[in-house]
Parts: sequence; structure tokens; C-alpha cells
Amino acid sequence: MGVLDIMEQLGITWTATDEANLAKSLGIAFERDEHMDIKHPEILYKPYQIKGKPLSLFFRDHYLSDLIGFHYQSVPAKKAAQDFVQRIKRIRITSNSTPVVPIILDGENAWEYYPESGREFLSEFFRLVTDDEQLETITFSQASKMERGIISNLQTGSWINGNFDIWIGHEEDRKAWKWIERAKEAVLKREKELTQEKKEKIREYLSIAQGSDWFWWFGAENFTPDLDIFDDLFRKNVQKLFELSGNDVPYELTVPIAHRVADDTGNIVLPARKISPPIDGKSSGYFEWLYAGYIDTRAFGGAMNISNPIMKRVYFGFSDTELFLKIEVENSPAHYFENDYQLEIRLQKVELDKTTLINRFVFPDKGNNSGVPSYRFAAENHIEIALSLKELQVREGDSFKIRFHWKYKGELFLEVPRHDYLLLYVPTQRNYAAFWMV
Repeated sequence: MGVLDIMEQLGITWTATDEANLAKSLGIAFERDEHMDIKHPEILYKPYQIKGKPLSLFFRDHYLSDLIGFHYQSVPAKKAAQDFVQRIKRIRITSNSTPVVPIILDGENAWEYYPESGREFLSEFFRLVTDDEQLETITFSQASKMERGIISNLQTGSWINGNFDIWIGHEEDRKAWKWIERAKEAVLKREKELTQEKKEKIREYLSIAQGSDWFWWFGAENFTPDLDIFDDLFRKNVQKLFELSGNDVPYELTVPIAHRVADDTGNIVLPARKISPPIDGKSSGYFEWLYAGYIDTRAFGGAMNISNPIMKRVYFGFSDTELFLKIEVENSPAHYFENDYQLEIRLQKVELDKTTLINRFVFPDKGNNSGVPSYRFAAENHIEIALSLKELQVREGDSFKIRFHWKYKGELFLEVPRHDYLLLYVPTQRNYAAFWMV
């Protein structure tokens, strides 16, 4: 009802939804006969209004809309059009009123499954309607001027099942909404400090983040092979709300919301022995990284990785006290670091029932790493880094997660792995004993 008030304030004169919403508003259930025709057509096929309000309400026949959306695509076009017209003509109202039959469905979804994008079906349908003296096409604005039924209250819900389960009924939906709530709270705390320009930008990103399509794909109701892309884009929009308001982005926002996101394992080889290479960024000798494990980052999926092929391979290994990383890139590190690129490495600790952020490191430093554990870093032929295991709070046998974030002029544009953090562990002596080399 609150939405209807907003519509009226904006000058909107009519709106439409599903028969389920009308049934719930009237406290009835629509029954259908053996042909799937509504048994009491005089209730459904007319415009309505809320008592005392001018806004017109239309309620679609769900079955008629679904015939176009899902069934007629597999039926010869002329036969489908004839069947549809016959169904409309069977609608009879005993009173003197003229039935109004709203045909409403998502306009873009159906036609990609029809031959010739539905042109033959639509052409034949409108030819039949035009030639039939009993039928007339009118606009919803014209129909709003006809006799209207009265309801006292519109039941809250969408035109899918008359409720909001698709958008709020799953744990993933609620988690995503909770992030929007947290971001809005963070913005409000800094609102007095924000310029008008930033407020407008925040309003724009908030509107994007609240778009219904994100929540359409979260949860178990709908599937898309591009779920990881939707998940990633949603979180990036929410991250912008934190950034624009001057708040730190919670590290949890880097973790996918959807459980069905594809799992990136890539080509991973575990370390064969402990190593202790010099951290100089140079290719000084064959044996320095001989026993290290490696991750072939080019094996990770994702269009963004393909279009931005910066990283080639990451070598990793351990001494008794340090984690070592050697990162091979397509060009020299100087090519990137001297042109406003930054590499941010994020690590998470994995415990029994939770994952917590250990720390994140930004290279080159430029003052980003004040207050983080000590490290050694060098970049010449490639990037080499050494991190203290003690300060990272991990030891032999512990699992941890790692992810590489590339930024350009402060803006994130590439994540490796693409979908989630990569799970690694610090090998034990037993793990090393499983390897042997000649």
C-alpha cells in the first residue's frame, strides 16, 4: 500500500500485478475449469481501485501470460495465435460490463525462444484480433476509465506466487540485503562529512545495489551459469557505498554470497620441501624455487582474467618461520608499479567453524601497510615476498586462504582466483615426506 501512495505522488495513474495478489486481497481462490478458464471471470477481468484512491489496478490472468511466456514457443505460430484468441473469446461475463483482459509478461524474456523472435506469432495474433468484431485492443489508460471494482486493501506481494520468496526467502537473499543495510548504516554515520557530489554518487550506487535482479539469482530458486558474475558485481556496488562514504570495506565483502559459485581450483602443485630463497626479485638461480609449490593462475576461469592477463604463475613455499611468494607477471613489475597499478594480497585464517582475516598487504607500499605484520618485498624480474608465519598466526598443519587483488589508480579490476579465496595449508614433515625427487 505504501508503494501505491508513492506511485500516486509521482503522477502514475495505473499499475498491474498478478491474479494471486487480487485473490489474497479479496480473500478468495480462483478456480479453473478443464480448459484452464477462470470460473468466475467477472472478478478477474476488470480494472480495480483502492477505496478512496484514484490509481487503477490491473490483475493479469497468470495462465494466459504463461502460455505466451513458456508454451507457444514450441507450437506452430498460426496455431498458437488461434488458440490464444479462442481462449480470450471464451471469456464471458453475465453482466452488461465488458471484460478487460490484461495480457502481461516480461517483455524481453519470451521471444528469444520463438522462431524469428516471435514475429510470426505476434503478426498472426494481431491480425486475428483486428479482423474480429468482438475484440478490441486498448491501452491501460483507456481501460482505467471503464467501470472499476473496489478493494479496501492490496495484499503485499509480487506477481510470482503473490509473495516475495524469490527475493527474500533464501539465506543468500537475506545476507545480501543485510550487506545493503550495513552499508546504509555506515553512510549515515559519515553523512555530515560528505559533499553533495558524493551523496549523489552514493544514491546512485545504492539504487543499483537494491535492484531486484541481484536477489533473483541469489538462493536456490533460479539458476544461471553466470551466478559468480552477478555475485561479484553486487558486492562491488556495495563496496562502493563503503568507499564513497570514507569507510573501510569489510573484508567479508570479498567473499562470495552464493554457495553455488563455481569453485576455482586451478593447477596447483604443493611444495616438495622447505625453501629459503633470497628476496631480491631476481632470477638468480635455478635451485632457489626448485622445491616450491606453484599455482598456474592462467588456469583460473573468468572473462575478466582472460581480458587482463597480468599474472602467469605464483610460486609458494615455507621455511620454519616464513611464507615465501614469487609472482610471475606478463610484463616486468616496473611496467605495472610505475603506472599506478597496485597488488593487494589478502590472507584469511581457516578455523573449525569460521574464516577470519589475517591481514592484507599492498605493493608497492606507499604507506598502505602501516600497522601490518613485517614483510620483505622485492620486484625486478618478478615479484618476491616473504611473510612471517608467526605474525600471520599460522603454523605447520594450519590452513589459510589467499587471494590476489590488482588495482589500477585505486580501483579494483582483477581478482585471482576469480570466484573465491584459494585454500592452502602449511605442510607438515609428513606432507614433505610424501614427495621425493632424484
